[in-house]
Amino acid sequence: MSKRSRRSVGFVLQALRPLLRVPPLLVWAVMGAPLSLRAATVRGTPEHRNRVRARITRIWMRGLLLILGIRVRTRGVETLPAGALLAANHLSWLDILVLSAATGSTFVSKAEVASWPVLGAFARAGGTVFVRRGDGRSAVLVREAMAAHLRAGGRLVFFPEGTTGDGRAIRHFRPRLFAAALEAGVPVSAVALHYRTRGGESCVSEIAFVGEETIVANLFKLLARPRLDAEVVVGPAHRPTSGEDPRALAAAAEAFVRAAYSRLQTGGALPPGEELLALGDFQEAPES
Repeated sequence: MSKRSRRSVGFVLQALRPLLRVPPLLVWAVMGAPLSLRAATVRGTPEHRNRVRARITRIWMRGLLLILGIRVRTRGVETLPAGALLAANHLSWLDILVLSAATGSTFVSKAEVASWPVLGAFARAGGTVFVRRGDGRSAVLVREAMAAHLRAGGRLVFFPEGTTGDGRAIRHFRPRLFAAALEAGVPVSAVALHYRTRGGESCVSEIAFVGEETIVANLFKLLARPRLDAEVVVGPAHRPTSGEDPRALAAAAEAFVRAAYSRLQTGGALPPGEELLALGDFQEAPES
């Protein structure tokens, strides 16, 4: 096949992919309504509610990822304790689907997510902790809500960069919300997240959700793409001492994410001699 013919085929496939993916995506979104209602109405102890909500959310998120053509590959997820605070880099709204599917976690998210179509309803039902940026009182309430969720044995993901990035570099990790782990007495794990084509090339800059782009525009761009791999690398859990400084926790998590992300971005193998990165080969996201 000539180069011109390959380009023509690629253009046709790019046009067809949204048409093929949108119908099952709409069906799955409708099916999410009773699932989100079930997640919102779970009764019992906080521990039981967290387990059931995590299971329901993981099922729904995995369905979305399957429709979008995204395979989740992980390192180190099997080492995560039941209750832990996870600090991850942030590239796209897609991160929420990927990390939920991989870790069964609840999230700390900006308040605007609550009003997003479909995902917002599921986020509310799943117990997402919403924060209003720039509101000091909101930050205190969020930290208290995070600590309560962690004490009940739930996993909680937050994005200490504070916003999405374009993938070229990891932003500074803000320390304030790391204090929730100290209050709850639970471990902290850093998480590096990266996206790659099935051909092995980094494609973060192409799927990043930044600037003035709307979520609808970003979604349709994603729907037109060939299948992707989402790579999740989890660092070892660190249980902080009562007097530990949240700034030290943030610095350590940032250092891990920078190192792991740099290697993922450049396609370099994670060296087995480094303790923080010695997490074995990638595997499919666990089923439970």
